[in-house]
Amino acid sequence: MNMGMSRDEFWYGDPFLVEDYRKLKQLSFEDKNFGFFLQGRYFYDALLCVAPILHAYAKKGTKATPYHKEPYDFSDSKKEEKAKPLNMKERFEIIAAQINKHLELSESSP
Repeated sequence: MNMGMSRDEFWYGDPFLVEDYRKLKQLSFEDKNFGFFLQGRYFYDALLCVAPILHAYAKKGTKATPYHKEPYDFSDSKKEEKAKPLNMKERFEIIAAQINKHLELSESSP
């Protein structure tokens, strides 16, 4: 019941639903954990921006560093742009390695 599952679903529903609700609870926890981590990271960056003026012996006229103008970018678009296309030889080597791995696995299984 702690995972959001109703009593009827628990007692009369599909028994595999329990596993799905457990996975959903775990994903929800990981999402909240990442949110808290991100909040701490923004707070830390804000403190670093004002740190020069909070120093006890800061010189007169010292200013805080400007804070970020945009939020952090977590998309993979920049990584995808930097990835160079593979030539035919590299593609062949990757495919051959995958086939060899598959053959090794099929030979080792009974």
